[in-house]
Amino acid sequence: MRQDRKALLPFFWDDEEEGGALDHYMDHSDVSLSEDQDHIYIEAAVPGVTPDEIEINYDKGILRIKADKKEETQDKDRKFYRKTNRHFFYQIPVPGRVNEKESPEATCKDGMLKVCFSKLEEPQKKKISVKKG
Repeated sequence: MRQDRKALLPFFWDDEEEGGALDHYMDHSDVSLSEDQDHIYIEAAVPGVTPDEIEINYDKGILRIKADKKEETQDKDRKFYRKTNRHFFYQIPVPGRVNEKESPEATCKDGMLKVCFSKLEEPQKKKISVKKG
């Protein structure tokens, strides 16, 4: 099976380790999007980062969430072969019409970022009568 995948996507595979670069390329993100009558809710996994390390922007219907955490190590007796840095970037199209005059509410707890947008009220359709004339 590995040979078949390697033939299809040769530039993603690294012979030295199973999975290679493809594992890093594929998006294993955890994002959910829901709505009720008045709000649109977005939840994104950001494990291991604090609220201070998260940057959120909303522009033209797109919510962008970026989080970076680099761990500083001061251990001269250890040789690190791999040091984990946490990086998250989500670019999420927000459906419907949101109230851009009102700031969305964002909270982060236990590795989950929750963003809540208020919806704009849908304009009511008006029936226009035609007069004879």
